[in-house]
Amino acid sequence: MQSNQPIIILKENVERNYGREAQRSNIMAAKAIAGAVRSTLGPR
Repeated sequence: MQSNQPIIILKENVERNYGREAQRSNIMAAKAIAGAVRSTLGPR
């Protein structure tokens, strides 16, 4: 069942980044996730 309510990942009243800084943060997060997933996928 989906209630179409947003899922809050961050706590309230956190600092938000915009522009290049946000882009860099997203790239670093994606690389961290890729590194974690890579080890679970085996040699290929």
